[in-house]
Amino acid sequence: GGLSAKSVLYTHRVLNEAMGHAIKKRLIYLNPVKSVMNTPKPKRFKGGVYSADEILQLLAIVKDTRLEVPVALAAVCGLRRGECLALTADDVDFKNQLITINKQLLELENKAVVGEPKSEESNRVVSAPVEIFKIIERHMRWNNQNKNLLDREYQDHGLIVCNDNGTPIRPVYFSKRFAKFIEKNGMKHIRFHDLRHSCASLMLKSGVAMKTASQILGHSTLGVTADLYTHVLQETKKEAALQVGRELFGPKK
Repeated sequence: GGLSAKSVLYTHRVLNEAMGHAIKKRLIYLNPVKSVMNTPKPKRFKGGVYSADEILQLLAIVKDTRLEVPVALAAVCGLRRGECLALTADDVDFKNQLITINKQLLELENKAVVGEPKSEESNRVVSAPVEIFKIIERHMRWNNQNKNLLDREYQDHGLIVCNDNGTPIRPVYFSKRFAKFIEKNGMKHIRFHDLRHSCASLMLKSGVAMKTASQILGHSTLGVTADLYTHVLQETKKEAALQVGRELFGPKK
């Protein structure tokens, strides 16, 4: 099978960047990667999304499990997997109902490592419904119970989403756990990241301005949001046209 087209393209970009630096340092005089012309064009992956009813069904199923907080954060607030897993208690402002995203949990050499956000725009503060804070508060109490029970065996990293002993959950392992969970419970198969897409689709369909949605999602540019959700925007444009038509040519006119 070999590498996917996307992996080949990323490898080409990295090598091209490295050779460019080598030229600047006069280690080489020609970038051999520039002569590679047949780089593949990866096909856009179209993941599944959940409707509002399916999200509510999933939230009911994951209640009181380790999946509840990350599922709620991804599906309702649009957080990435690593952002959910890296969230700590001091990131949550219960009084003002705000969540600060300033880090992410990464997979490095089969270990969970806290790293910088994906981009500068990923550093953000998002609002959330009161129900989300109730879920977070309940799980923080659960963590405190485990901490008291395990005493010195508990490794307190301040994480909200963690293993029973307080240690970080490896992102790759978490994704596998999520996939097995929804399969076991008969839910439509989607990736965990597709919950974020579901959140974005719901925002845009419900009339949230694209710029606002882009800021909530932490996209680097407005163009990223527009490119990812072209299909949703087409639907909203059709609805806008119908609304204008009803206003101009409705029965009262």
